[in-house]
Amino acid sequence: MPVDKLWIKKVGFLLVAFIVGIVFQTMGVPAGWLLGALLTGIFYGLFIETYNFKGWPFALALALVGANIGIIMEAELFVHLHQYFFPLLVTLMITLFGGLGFGLLLNKWTGLDRTTAFFCTVPGGASEVIALSAHYGADERVVAAFHTARITMFVLLIPFGSVCFMGKEVKRHLQKRPRNCSRINYSSLR
Repeated sequence: MPVDKLWIKKVGFLLVAFIVGIVFQTMGVPAGWLLGALLTGIFYGLFIETYNFKGWPFALALALVGANIGIIMEAELFVHLHQYFFPLLVTLMITLFGGLGFGLLLNKWTGLDRTTAFFCTVPGGASEVIALSAHYGADERVVAAFHTARITMFVLLIPFGSVCFMGKEVKRHLQKRPRNCSRINYSSLR
């Protein structure tokens, strides 16, 4: 049985994304794996060919993310979580209502339908939000573009912002980090 040429191209794309992720991580780019694969996908989509990984490949990726998040939870976390319940509840409400408000503004200012506008501004993991947006009839391409921009901005700005706003505390923590973490020189940012 011959192998589908499209799947060969998809596997080739994934290998390139993986290699770019390795290169970014080795160079010390914050979240190099994520940013390398993300930028590879953007480049491929704009200049080479667009691939769709709907169905079981997307479900598998979501399952891996979910399993990874779940496995890092430790019993000790839940013992201490009660002290953070009120701040967690307040920040969740602010975040959710802020996302809803921004969605309404985006709908009003751009003419995007309300569902797409809401999913563009709702907080959450990009893959999960994009999957939900498609299920509820939003334009998942627009939603993906918004969340890709958000993730890229966060991945690039948060490491630098943490050093600028928290200074010595972050620098002390970064000096103690394991050797396999990003190798970016944060001391040059001050």
